[in-house]
Amino acid sequence: MKSENLNKSALGLLLVSYLIAAPVRAEQPFYAQIDVGRSNVSDSSVSLDEDATGFRLTGGYQITPWLAVDVGYTDFGTFEATLVEPNNPPLSLEAEATGVELGFVGRVPLGDKFALTGKAEMFWWNSNAEVGGQSDSDSGNDFTYGLGVDWALNDMFVVTGGYQKYDISDIDVDLLSLGFRLRFGR
Repeated sequence: MKSENLNKSALGLLLVSYLIAAPVRAEQPFYAQIDVGRSNVSDSSVSLDEDATGFRLTGGYQITPWLAVDVGYTDFGTFEATLVEPNNPPLSLEAEATGVELGFVGRVPLGDKFALTGKAEMFWWNSNAEVGGQSDSDSGNDFTYGLGVDWALNDMFVVTGGYQKYDISDIDVDLLSLGFRLRFGR
């Protein structure tokens, strides 16, 4: 009797594994993506709110239809501003930051063509700033997260839109982007 229950359990587990793996086999498991958009840096301690053009290059592996592992390089562009404080001469500011991120992307399909996405990643960054002729650089790592939407044109090509929130040395940096993903590796 135990042998029969064990066989039924094994058969059931095999069937469930096949049903879960079938959509993964139908998908292209690897992908490469480029995103371009507006990065915004804000720091309330010096009344700074500036925009630049940023981009992100990512690659990943779709583990299941709902979960992927993702690695990427992000460049926020160059931020330029003039800091004006009472009783002080204006100071010119030029800053840039880049980094590498690694984490997970969750996808919630909305039919055959659309999906909502959510990202949770670690971000290792480097920043350089020049204020009034004085240079400074910093590096660190922080948690980043984001939300997005995917529009699959076909099995290989996806148009993406997203918002990602970063924290770099206690300065908020947001990236609002449009992108293009190429899926491959069937």
